[in-house]
Amino acid sequence: MSQLSQFGLVVLLFFISLDLYAEERVQREVKVLGRKISVSQSVSDLEKSGVESKSEISLFGKKIEIAKSSVKYQVNENEGMSYRNNFSVNGRKILVSSFVNDDGSFDYSAEVPFMEISGDLFSYSFGILSLGVNSGVTFEGDLKASLSSELLKEDPFISDEMNLAKASASVDVLTKGYVEGQVKILFVKGGVGGSINLIEGEAGAEISTAPVNLDAPEINYFGSVHLLRGQLYGYVGSGHSKWLSHDFYTSNGYCYGFGSKPCL
Repeated sequence: MSQLSQFGLVVLLFFISLDLYAEERVQREVKVLGRKISVSQSVSDLEKSGVESKSEISLFGKKIEIAKSSVKYQVNENEGMSYRNNFSVNGRKILVSSFVNDDGSFDYSAEVPFMEISGDLFSYSFGILSLGVNSGVTFEGDLKASLSSELLKEDPFISDEMNLAKASASVDVLTKGYVEGQVKILFVKGGVGGSINLIEGEAGAEISTAPVNLDAPEINYFGSVHLLRGQLYGYVGSGHSKWLSHDFYTSNGYCYGFGSKPCL
């Protein structure tokens, strides 16, 4: 920890576990180049009738919802089952492909194409130089959801322990944050660069409901994510010589496993 203090890095790590059957969330925040980088991954149930997985970051003051996958259902004794799913990237809904299985269950999937979002352009003094630093984030991945129920079959088998509804939702992303900047004054040059894998991995939630546990469905979380793994650096020099170099951030990151399984 003394090394982090020496580099002027403030690291805050905290977990929020409001209720095992409400939300499991991991969040980590660091301060680099005088600005905050925050990442969070959450899995939760939606009022005990659905599940959601969501990845969010805040890069140098700019909050971005990277991806969200959710599915919610409603069971009516007379009308049967109704449901809806919501896939979004960067806060906007996206189209998904669906597949209907032989038993009437549904599988949804969507590929998150490679995307890049520019961040702030800010000034940072490093050594004898003042640099214009550009930041940004890139991400890609997959979103998934599924829903099954005995009621979706052509000939449902009705019992107290039947599968009234079983739904899952997951987000699998690789999100990178980067900084870059370079300046040259006469024979002196300097620069900053590097990237951090902000969120890497898959996290999901699953909910199961039977007539005997309508008020207390079984909810499980799964998957694991690595947070804030990478390096940000800077240098000042002339020609091929470096007079001053500095690692603003270097870390193997932090790994967190959702549910009862350890981090992989």
